[in-house]
Amino acid sequence: MARATRWKWKIFLAVLLMEFLAGCEFLQQEFIYNEEILPEPDKSVLIIQLSSGIRSAKTIQPPIVMDIGSFDIYGEGPDPEVDQFQELGNTTGSMRMDDLAPGSWNIRVDARNPDIENDPTRNGTIIGHGETTVEISLGFVTNAVIEITPLSGTGELHLALQLTKGSVPGPSVTATLTPYGSATSIPLTFDGHPPGNPEEFTYSNANLEAGYYTLILHLLSGDTVYWGTLEAVRIVAGEITTQTYILN
Repeated sequence: MARATRWKWKIFLAVLLMEFLAGCEFLQQEFIYNEEILPEPDKSVLIIQLSSGIRSAKTIQPPIVMDIGSFDIYGEGPDPEVDQFQELGNTTGSMRMDDLAPGSWNIRVDARNPDIENDPTRNGTIIGHGETTVEISLGFVTNAVIEITPLSGTGELHLALQLTKGSVPGPSVTATLTPYGSATSIPLTFDGHPPGNPEEFTYSNANLEAGYYTLILHLLSGDTVYWGTLEAVRIVAGEITTQTYILN
């Protein structure tokens, strides 16, 4: 592989960054309940509409599928011992509740990925959550629009770069990880494991905040950029994200 100059790599990575950002639009599905709603003066109606704030992009991510397959919806009213409801396995993204007691209601939603038998990546795992509080009044329709976002918490990231022994003179690795929407990059320190064959450089972090990141990684030969990549990285709470780059 011919060596590239630093400025050529900067142009190349800038183009990749623009392509990545273009693919990072939020999936914003709003599920509208179309039925006519005309409550009696002494009745109430609550309409719940769910939207997904889980982005879709080409990413390095854990093997768990992050597509939403169903929702578990819970409601708790002024008297939690009496005023409550739940609907498990909702697949429409909308729900209507009639005759709820007037007062303040807390609505919670857990989003699960699809549940497919014998598929460990699609086993009905909770992947997102949303919550809001609404005021129910008699004779009125109350709308609750809830955005589902990925679970908060921390996950793990493990990266490795392997190359044939002696294929790159004086190899070293530099890399940064930038949280999506932030201007502050996190420098990554790779551990080198020469003189094995293949030569290997590794990075591990078991305590990264869940979310989306931009990874920029360079393999250097001395001071010259020999190879590089720009990737989107998804960290999921409680999950392990791994990626191995193999250069022959």
